[in-house]
Parts: sequence; C-alpha cells; structure tokens
Amino acid sequence: MRSGTGWLGAVNQIFKSGKRDVIIEINPRMLLGEKRKDFQNLFPNVCLKSFIKIRVLVIDLCTGEKEILITSLLDKHKFKYDIFKDLYNLRWGGEENYKFHKVRLEVENFSGKTAHAIEQDFHATVFAGNIRALLAEEAQTEEDQIYLRKYKYDYKRPIQQSSATNR
Repeated sequence: MRSGTGWLGAVNQIFKSGKRDVIIEINPRMLLGEKRKDFQNLFPNVCLKSFIKIRVLVIDLCTGEKEILITSLLDKHKFKYDIFKDLYNLRWGGEENYKFHKVRLEVENFSGKTAHAIEQDFHATVFAGNIRALLAEEAQTEEDQIYLRKYKYDYKRPIQQSSATNR
C-alpha cells in the first residue's frame, strides 16, 4: 500500500534517513488515539496485541518525487527492491479507475438507506459508468476515422489529454 510519513513514526524516520528498503516490526498497542483508530480501520483483522513485520520501501519516481510503499512481502531475495516500482506503476490504472468511480460517478452517494436501495444505487451507477465509457469509445472511434480521412499520416495528430474511462 502507499503510505505517508504521518501515521507511523518509524516510516517517517526511514524516509528521513535516506534508506530505501527496511523491514521493521510495529506494535499496534503503542499507537494512541486517532492513529490507533486509523490502524484499526486500515487493518480490521489484525490483533492489536500482536507484533507485525512490514517492509517499508522508498521508491524514486521519474518525476523526482519519492513514494513510500509498505508491503508484507518480506523476503528481499525473492521480492527484490527493483520490482516494486514496476508493480506500483501497474496498479496506477486500477487506482485511477477507483477514483473515477468514487469521484466522478459518486458510487458511494446512495439515495436510500436499506441494503436493497444501496445495491440498486450501486449497480445503476456502475451501469451508467459503463454506458458512458461505451459512448465515449464510440465517439472516439468516429473521431479517429474522420481524422484519418483528413490527414495522410497519423503521427501528425496533436497530443490530446485523455480522460479516465471505465473499461
């Protein structure tokens, strides 16, 4: 998972130290107040009395920014540091799709309070998002055909901003 430096002091220390790949052991009992609640919300099935080993990775992105990842894949020989940047990039499409559903479609904005009403709202929203994606794809295909008839070579096409689609 992606992490910030704020919710766990050890992660902040690793980030500040310049280290890139560290396994730490955390004790959820040591978390207090909001941090404990945040932990319980993130990891509802983890016993607060247990010690947990996690691997903290600091990834250098091509933009120069650093991203902090936390994983349960502790074996550094089997899961080398270098694979995590590519894995992080692979999940980006999934994150953008999730953001599209949550922000653009407001999939969590329910009109009813019963389980049946919530299910109907959810399925209707996903259906509407799929219809939107199909219409956008069809419109793009038509635009591409018009463009190709107009210009001899496709490489002359101006750069367009693409929007997230639900596929």
